[in-house]
Amino acid sequence: MRGFALFGVLMVNLEDWFRAHPYRYTVDPHPWPGAANIAMEHILVLFFENKFFSLFSLLFGIGLGVQMERAEARGARAYRLLLRRLAVLFVIGALHVLLIWMGDILHIYAIGGLALLFFLRRKTKTIAIVCACLFALPVLIGTGMTIARYVQGESGITPPDLAEIRATIDKAVQIYGHGTWLEIARFRVTDYIDFIGSFLPAIVHAFAMFLIGLAAWKHGILKRPAEHRTALRRTLLFGTLFGFGMVLALHILITIKAEAGPLLWMRRFSFGFFPAAQTAMALAYGAALVRILERPSVRARLAPLGAMGRMALSNYLLQSLLCSFIFYGFGLGLYDRLGPAAGALIAIAIYSLHIPLSRAWMSRFRFGPVEWLWRSLTYGKAQPMKLALTRAPPC
Repeated sequence: MRGFALFGVLMVNLEDWFRAHPYRYTVDPHPWPGAANIAMEHILVLFFENKFFSLFSLLFGIGLGVQMERAEARGARAYRLLLRRLAVLFVIGALHVLLIWMGDILHIYAIGGLALLFFLRRKTKTIAIVCACLFALPVLIGTGMTIARYVQGESGITPPDLAEIRATIDKAVQIYGHGTWLEIARFRVTDYIDFIGSFLPAIVHAFAMFLIGLAAWKHGILKRPAEHRTALRRTLLFGTLFGFGMVLALHILITIKAEAGPLLWMRRFSFGFFPAAQTAMALAYGAALVRILERPSVRARLAPLGAMGRMALSNYLLQSLLCSFIFYGFGLGLYDRLGPAAGALIAIAIYSLHIPLSRAWMSRFRFGPVEWLWRSLTYGKAQPMKLALTRAPPC
């Protein structure tokens, strides 16, 4: 499942952060003309945006639950071990921001993971209640803000300062597309600070997905999927009907660009349901994958994804290195020069490269290179890396 989620994460990261500045769509809803580019924009919003981030976050929550169980089974001090593990992950994420790319999710996971430690021994019912409250929060806040604006008589939307946004985009294109590594690194820190306010909702959403993953693991859905086929089928149905239906409706309202009247108020009201809708789609993706992996023939065909998932952290950072070289000035300098369709092809090419590299690496080693570093720093000593070679007995 991690190997599968890596593809969606790459698609969104490449399109929203590497290929061009996110503000580009604020100035022009379709900055790259052509049917292929416009179609890819819609595909990304409907099927990729925040869905795979949610799925990856769910898997992170499952991973912490698994690590807690294994540490306790060995008699280790589980909380101390997990704290060290999260601290190392935060450092890796911080270095990722400083040296490579500002869209890092590792430090977000480390921060959310600290909060998750308080729930590792809680009952599934308690976790479900907290999770429901977290998803209800944006609905309540969004509804309250919409009602307040309506009562105050605000009938339209405040246009953004397009001149300032264009200046930011022009500066980003100049530095990311033509600057040296040091110039890009300096600007990246400034860019990160400008967007830091948007990371709080991402942390809350990631934490909610951690809770769902932890609850699913405790409930045994992934341990014994055959016993939970009804629940998986209902999750798939709910995610398809409610999740995709709500995402599609909101996307249509945004595309219409209503600046006043009922459509504007419908759009504002619907925004609060967006996190729940995206989560429902992510759960549908996960449920569908669990169901099809019950078939041995399908599991055999998708086995290469397992190698990718076992070294997901290394692959995630490798994606950043490759995309930085492709789009930034110290490499090919294609920043802001390619449309979404071309970007999607690059993402597919990079993902296709991951498959043979991951299989070759995991056939020789126990961990991915960054996973080995993460594990070694967590335990305070170098971990055995190479796989023991098994030889046939002599005749």
